Amino acid sequence: MLNHAVLRFALEALIREPPKSYSSVRWWSKYEILKQVQRHFFAIRDMLPNIDVESAKTCVDGMTTALYLELCALVDAADD
Repeated sequence: MLNHAVLRFALEALIREPPKSYSSVRWWSKYEILKQVQRHFFAIRDMLPNIDVESAKTCVDGMTTALYLELCALVDAADD
């Protein structure tokens, strides 16, 4: 199993900014994560097959253009 810190470091190196994290105190933190994933969607999608975890590989199969468009619509609606 991969270490959380190793994955966080790899993601930070890939997207060149610290990954956002969830906080029960900051109610908007889920939106921050959603927006960051939307901004770096294709880089994250391309990184997942390189991880030797079957659940990550299965997740990549579901990341299609339709999912990306839905994510863009959610972020756009929240920005208005």
